[in-house]
Amino acid sequence: MRRLRLIGLVALSSVLPIFAVRAQAPAADSTGFRAGQWGAEFSLGSNLGSSTGVGVLRFHTGRRALVLDVAGQVSRQSGNAPLTQTQSFARLRLGTRWYRPVAGKVLQSLTLGVLMSRDQRAQKNLNLISGASAQTRSTLTGGGPFAELGGSWMVTSQLSLGAAWQGDILYSRGTQRTVGGDSTVRVPDVRTTLWSASLGQLVLRAGVYF
Repeated sequence: MRRLRLIGLVALSSVLPIFAVRAQAPAADSTGFRAGQWGAEFSLGSNLGSSTGVGVLRFHTGRRALVLDVAGQVSRQSGNAPLTQTQSFARLRLGTRWYRPVAGKVLQSLTLGVLMSRDQRAQKNLNLISGASAQTRSTLTGGGPFAELGGSWMVTSQLSLGAAWQGDILYSRGTQRTVGGDSTVRVPDVRTTLWSASLGQLVLRAGVYF
C-alpha cells in the first residue's frame, strides 16, 4: 500500500508541471494583451498632416484599449518673390479600439472615436511699388467622428507592425482676417463653415507594449 501511494505521488508530481505550463500559456483566441497594460504607437501615413503622429494606449481588457494620439506639422514657404506663407496644423484623436485574433500572431482591430483639429495659416504680401505689406491670417477649428480598421502582426509580445485604413467626417469653422496694406481700404473679416469627409487614408504603424 505504501508503495502504491509513493507511485501515485510521483505520477502526480510529474503531471502537475504540465498543467501549470498550459495554464500560463495564452489561449489560442487570446490577443496577448492584458488589463492595465500600456502601449505606444508610431504612425506614418500618406497624408502627413492628419495620419502621421504618435499615440498612447491603455488596455481595459485583453481585447479593448483606450487610444489617444496626436499629430502636428509646421511649414514655411518663402523666396525671392514678395510672398511668405506659414502653416501649422494640429490634430488630437480619442477613441476606443477593439482587438480580435485572426490567425497565429495576426490581430484585427476596429477603432471608433472623436477627433479635434486646428489649422492656422498666415500669408504676407509685399507691394514692391508702394512698399506696403499686408498680412492675411486664417484659423480653422473643427471636430467630428472617425473610424479606423486595421491589422497588425505581433513580432513579439512587446512589438507589433501593421497598417490601418482611416476615415473621418469633420465640421470646421474659421475666420480669415487681413491687416496692413493700404490704410484707406479695410478688408472685412471672412467667416467660413466647412463640412469635409476623408475616406481612404492608409497609415503604416508600429506599436510597443509595456
